[in-house]
Amino acid sequence: MPRLSSTDQPAVECARRILAAWNEGQGTMLEEELGRAATLRPDGLDSFEMERIELLESIVQSLHSTGASHDQVRGALRLLEHLAKGSQPGQA
Repeated sequence: MPRLSSTDQPAVECARRILAAWNEGQGTMLEEELGRAATLRPDGLDSFEMERIELLESIVQSLHSTGASHDQVRGALRLLEHLAKGSQPGQA
């Protein structure tokens, strides 16, 4: 199956930017990217990408939660890493 362009995978690109900000310790950039993730719209995207956007929204909520435990944040980051890989349906 051909790989989609980044414009066809907004959740993947957003996940990558969030991870980059997190890994670089850029708090302002992280907040900007988390805010940008909240504005993604699935209009015109396939159902797989719509699911990615829903997953990204849940991850963002976990990262924004002031009561999130260390394990919850670690779990959210692991999901974000997986999402950032951008695999297609049927790929590992």
